[in-house]
Amino acid sequence: MLSGILALALLLRLRGITWGLPHDPYFTLYHPDEFMSLLCLSRMRPALLDLNPRYFVNPTLYYYVAGAFLQLLSLVSDRFVSPFGPGKIPVEQLRCLLLGARSVTVFMGALTVFLIYEAGRKLYDRTAGLLAALFLAVIPLHVVHSHYFTVNVAGAMWVALVLVLAERIWRSGSMWWYLLAGLAIGLATATKYLGLLLIIPVLTAHLLGRGGGRSLKVLLLLVAIAIAFVAGCPYSVLSPGQFGADFYEMMRFNLFPPSLLRLLASLYYGFGLPALILAFLCVVLLLVERKKQDWILLSFLIPFFLLSWYRASHFTRHLLPAVPVLALAVGRGVEIVWRRRPGRAWLTAITLICALAVLYTAFYSWSYLSVMAGEDPRDECGRWIADNIEEGRGVGLFSPPWFFTPPFDTTVYPPVLIFRNMEGLDLHSPECYVITSFEYDWMSHINSGAGMYIRDDFKQELADTKSFMERDLPAAGYKLGAVFSSDVRPPIFGDCGLRIPHDWEYPAPEIKLFLKGNTGG
Repeated sequence: MLSGILALALLLRLRGITWGLPHDPYFTLYHPDEFMSLLCLSRMRPALLDLNPRYFVNPTLYYYVAGAFLQLLSLVSDRFVSPFGPGKIPVEQLRCLLLGARSVTVFMGALTVFLIYEAGRKLYDRTAGLLAALFLAVIPLHVVHSHYFTVNVAGAMWVALVLVLAERIWRSGSMWWYLLAGLAIGLATATKYLGLLLIIPVLTAHLLGRGGGRSLKVLLLLVAIAIAFVAGCPYSVLSPGQFGADFYEMMRFNLFPPSLLRLLASLYYGFGLPALILAFLCVVLLLVERKKQDWILLSFLIPFFLLSWYRASHFTRHLLPAVPVLALAVGRGVEIVWRRRPGRAWLTAITLICALAVLYTAFYSWSYLSVMAGEDPRDECGRWIADNIEEGRGVGLFSPPWFFTPPFDTTVYPPVLIFRNMEGLDLHSPECYVITSFEYDWMSHINSGAGMYIRDDFKQELADTKSFMERDLPAAGYKLGAVFSSDVRPPIFGDCGLRIPHDWEYPAPEIKLFLKGNTGG
């Protein structure tokens, strides 16, 4: 059964894996963080013993692992080029490079499914492990982010591994497991800084377990954490000034104000309603049971979600560390309910409820992946411009081209940046004007906390984007000509009233194209 679950996990994580890859004549990356991941690798010079990515908003271990794998691919196949060093890369080789990097994340995502099975099997029994693995295999939040060349799924992998090691500390208390747990937490922190939070379930296992030399064991744990973190992020010591500046910027950018609604939105869109309800009920069951193993899970979940509420991000990816733990909580919770009422009718009802929840969740993931596997709205809009706009005519844009911009050939259609300059709109009179939901819905993101990171003058520009689209463009003679969009909301329960998180919309921006003098269509 485990092999079938792992096959399902791989199938879901590979479907749509080519989404957003650059293609001729464009170099556009549709996930903005993937560009930064590639840039980190390009700044390194391994031949000169220079592995400094000159970027520490994220720590560096994941980039080192991906870079080493990509370098190996470049040695065995001429389709791949080295990811290190400057230089223009042909589009086809850039596609291969990005696919190779994404395959690292796919592997880590599938490995997390196996590790959470191991954690469930050791903490509880094989049934709980299998249920946890099945649940994690289909959760959209984990499935979708397993497609990207970003650090987030790698960080969740370490969470699952630390749970396995925490069980060993609780049952065995051997110094060896403290050493391994410390190394795992240090490497987790060198992947995502929040990995340091994993010290809490390990210390909980330490306090609940039996064994001598407690102070010495904790000291060993802490020393191992420090050594592993420096090994995975060496320039935290070798370049402390740059590291400290970037770390401060990361903390500053993530100073989101408290918001229960934003936390619920990320959970709702990341899990889907049935899986979210099931996870919540199972966490409540753990709070009722309160066995020692349950406290190992709860000691991570409670502070994590308190922190997630207090600094409520508008990115679903920031909830990924909790997903493996919630999957294991579901495995444990269902097991509790099964054993409380062993009658056949009761077991059949619980099995049916779990099966329906898993099937719906898998269908939700598949629906989202179908959007990723289909034609992106940006590509549709770019193709429409190429088919319908005369060469040499300008394309109006509200802001400089970025990941949400349709990929039109700027050598054929000169981009005209208008912002809200109506005189500029009259002067340049572009044939069409393109504006996306990432622009006219930006006010919701400004108010979510990231606004402190944006200049005050630009805040006003963004605040007026919607009125510009609805009032100023029609006044200048532009009318809506076409809308390109995809739907990544949960099936059936999609209209919940909660704002779709920022990164959940990356494969599905809504793009509105206005035409000069158009009468509609």
